[in-house]
Amino acid sequence: MDSINRIINFVFPPLALYGLFVFYPIYQRLKSAVSIWRNVLSENVTGKVALAYEYGKKGACLALVDIRDEPLFHVAALAELYGSPEVIPMVADVSKLHDCERFIQATVLHFGRLDHLVTNAGVAPLYLFEDIDDLSKAMPAMDINFWGSVYCTFFASSYLKKSRGKIVVIASGCGYIASPRLSFYCASKAAVIAFYETLRSEFGSKVGVTIVAPGVVDSEMTQGKFMTKNGQFIVDKELRDVQISLLPVESAERCSKAILRSVCRGDRGNRFVGTVASDGLTIWKLQTRRIVDLANNKLH
Repeated sequence: MDSINRIINFVFPPLALYGLFVFYPIYQRLKSAVSIWRNVLSENVTGKVALAYEYGKKGACLALVDIRDEPLFHVAALAELYGSPEVIPMVADVSKLHDCERFIQATVLHFGRLDHLVTNAGVAPLYLFEDIDDLSKAMPAMDINFWGSVYCTFFASSYLKKSRGKIVVIASGCGYIASPRLSFYCASKAAVIAFYETLRSEFGSKVGVTIVAPGVVDSEMTQGKFMTKNGQFIVDKELRDVQISLLPVESAERCSKAILRSVCRGDRGNRFVGTVASDGLTIWKLQTRRIVDLANNKLH
């Protein structure tokens, strides 16, 4: 067995590099051709029922969920102004199993169906691992970022199979490339990516799964809102400047439009959006891990 492993370790790296340089350009050309075809046959979401804000501009019926009532009702009102024929806002905590069951059932009861599920809830704990005093304070990162998505998917999957619908997973580029002080955030987003990549293979053609990995996008996080090691949410613009450093920030509007285009095309792969992300992000990480680590050390 040891000799077999040595042979594999000797032969596989050059074969992998050969495949990368020979087959990857062909793959990209085929991918571009498929993308053009999907653009021609792009899905019309008018009248569809979805749990996503940006769909309102395309005439979709919306079920919006947030734990905070004031911004929730504000977004609901804007979605109607943008063109959504009907919006139902629901206050809920996605980290609670019962809440997720309640709002999924309420959505289907109200509209009679569910076409798209968009999982977008997230928190960003920002601190060094060695500075933690109470490890339980880090649990919301997994409870909201990971389990919140899983709970919603669990209760929505049967309805999505009936409508041959789609799941749109808002992960993060941090799920692929680690960033100092964001250990629990990166871990939760990596778990999200791995979970939904598995579901994509399990669901097959029954339910489409599009995983979105944004780069640095204008949001509460880029405006300085983080969770401290004590579990409290604060706005610290100085810490934001240290964390984001010189990285360019993509507008939320452009990012949302790119996501919606991808979903309507029926893209089933992982989508990288934002000014610092691209389709070659994972390859860059795998081939230049040491360079990425050195860059992180210099920036942070």
